[in-house]
Amino acid sequence: MKIGIYIGNSKPEAGGGFSFESTILNALMETKSNHEFYLFSSQKIDIPLKSNIFSIPLYEKTNPLKRTYLKKFAIKVVNSININRNNRHLIHNYNLSTKIEKLIHKYNIEIMWFITPGHVPVKIPYITTLWDLAHRVAPFFPEVSVTGWRWEDRENYYLNTLPKATYILTGTSAGKDEIIQFYNIRDERIRVIPFPVPTFALSENVSQTEVTTNFNIDKQYLFYPAQFWPHKNHIGLLLALKILNEKYSLDFDLIFTGSDKGNLKYIKKEAEELGLSKKVHFLGFVSTEKLINLYKNAFAMVFPTFFGPDNLPPLEAFSLGCPVIASRVQGAEEQLGDAALLFDPKNEDEIAFLVNKLYNDLNLRETLIKSGNKLAIKRGANKYIEEVISIIDEFESYRRCWSNEEIYIHT
Repeated sequence: MKIGIYIGNSKPEAGGGFSFESTILNALMETKSNHEFYLFSSQKIDIPLKSNIFSIPLYEKTNPLKRTYLKKFAIKVVNSININRNNRHLIHNYNLSTKIEKLIHKYNIEIMWFITPGHVPVKIPYITTLWDLAHRVAPFFPEVSVTGWRWEDRENYYLNTLPKATYILTGTSAGKDEIIQFYNIRDERIRVIPFPVPTFALSENVSQTEVTTNFNIDKQYLFYPAQFWPHKNHIGLLLALKILNEKYSLDFDLIFTGSDKGNLKYIKKEAEELGLSKKVHFLGFVSTEKLINLYKNAFAMVFPTFFGPDNLPPLEAFSLGCPVIASRVQGAEEQLGDAALLFDPKNEDEIAFLVNKLYNDLNLRETLIKSGNKLAIKRGANKYIEEVISIIDEFESYRRCWSNEEIYIHT
């Protein structure tokens, strides 16, 4: 079959979205298949010498000066007629959908696969990926309700995308249950494939010396790599750090990495008011090399998010030999198994208790590292690709019922 794959414009600063997409693409390049894959992207994708993978540009090449002029002109026109953010997004999606439809017909694509939740409307069968339905589970968080991708926009997106999807991919049975509960999708069209360990987490070892050199940190630290959204619950970790110091007399530093999504100023203010300014390090977005460094040398990665059911950082930590203490959100036990200590993200005392427990039990820490490594080995990206290809193989019996060389018209 001919499979179209839409590649978004995510950048490393996007965090998990970029890691997930890059991991899937890297694995696809290494996977043998009788199918043909057409990668639709506005960015250049380096393709190895393989006969069944093709990079298809979404936009024709234009003179850079002309492209800059056209972009500035378009922005000026949009601003002059006061089109709001949501309508601009709709216009962008319509234009993108039109371009993809033309390419679908040009290359006789039989099914589209949207690797990440960046789905755009198409008129052929498609596979879509779902990470979470946080706007339904916790609609009170502002980032899923009143700002950015608002509640109404999210809901309209899923109402238009999920019921018509040929297959929906999610990482856990908990995620599948939520899809059925909120959108009444048939069980057999929802496929559970555990999320893979991001490719970058399979890199070589980095020494402790580099941590002290790069970040001027010479004591044990807890690590939390997360963008500064409210649901990431940085405040819970700050409160736990204070309890560790006052109740358990443990002198840990705390390192935050990740881009600001509107909550960084508040978290810095809270750290100062709690008297933790000298213990908390805000490193912002860091390179992959430095991120690996921080994982490998942390006492533990503490992950107090309120959102599930799938999260990538614990998988990264598993692969890099970093013990994990994580939120007991829906799906966490299924995704993380016995390789992590789990806590109620509403309870900072429980977070502090588990850190203290790990500190006083070196055997437990070593057990977690070994269990995490075993789980990470099972979650290879190649296995994820193989599972998706098996779904495509299954669908081939349906898709052969009509032509892919012309648009089907009911007469």
